[in-house]
Amino acid sequence: MAYFRRFCHRFITIGLLAITSHVMAQGVLVPKGVIAHAEHKLMFDTLALMLIVVLPVIVMSFAFAQRFRESNRPKEYQPEWCHSTMLEVFWWGIPTLIIIALAVITWHKTHELDPYKPLSVGGKPEQIDVVALRWKWLFIYPKEGIATINDLYLPAKQQIRFHITADAPMSSFHIPQLGGQIYAMAGMRTKLHLYSEHLGTYEGLNTQLNGKGFSHMHFPVHVVSSGEFKRWTHQIKISATPLTIHDYAALYQPTIDAPQVHFGKVPPHLFKRIMQQYMQANSMLHARSFNGVSHA
Repeated sequence: MAYFRRFCHRFITIGLLAITSHVMAQGVLVPKGVIAHAEHKLMFDTLALMLIVVLPVIVMSFAFAQRFRESNRPKEYQPEWCHSTMLEVFWWGIPTLIIIALAVITWHKTHELDPYKPLSVGGKPEQIDVVALRWKWLFIYPKEGIATINDLYLPAKQQIRFHITADAPMSSFHIPQLGGQIYAMAGMRTKLHLYSEHLGTYEGLNTQLNGKGFSHMHFPVHVVSSGEFKRWTHQIKISATPLTIHDYAALYQPTIDAPQVHFGKVPPHLFKRIMQQYMQANSMLHARSFNGVSHA
């Protein structure tokens, strides 16, 4: 039995270390974008403020146990003592000041990190339209006139402006290492601004449970140089097949673990048409169509 307990302890320890190392290597603790860096700093600043209360409480717990244990009776016996103004000010005043500080920081950062707010970086932003489907992501590049499924390329050192909607149950668009998380909802357009100077490939995912294919809504996010981004978009434009309305009707159908697909041409205003179909009166009957081509 003792051997089994030691085995379980070691197994759990190794598992926790593996999970922690993965989070450290891939998650929010290794930020690679301006927003992610700000969120990382905010998280540790608030943690430090909270530790001002937590650490003394932990120390005092051991100190009280040591001082008032049965074998160490204090020389001064005060059975009637019940109040100290100084102590009351100490253990109510400091937490109150910390809460006020946290409120001020949170208020400021909430407005500073508003996902709808453009970042204070120079240059014209690259716009990418994002459509959450079941269970895959459609990325449309309006300026370049191309689209991809589950494959996202971003130019480094350039602000990215995402317009996000859904033609499916609600999803949540999130790239942990670049920062920000925002919902994708049918008939609505949400926005997200990101910026990164770090080249690399990061993980994007859906963090909203929305069906049996939820766990497969992952996609690689390639942050590349401006020149490589232009070469990539040009290559897709000249070599990939166009996305037609009939193709989109097929994309609308639920699929699990969908492969990456590239399209060299996109129907005009496709993102807007996807979003606005839910605003029409007949959308309540779930009759979604574009120019008479239904994909209900």
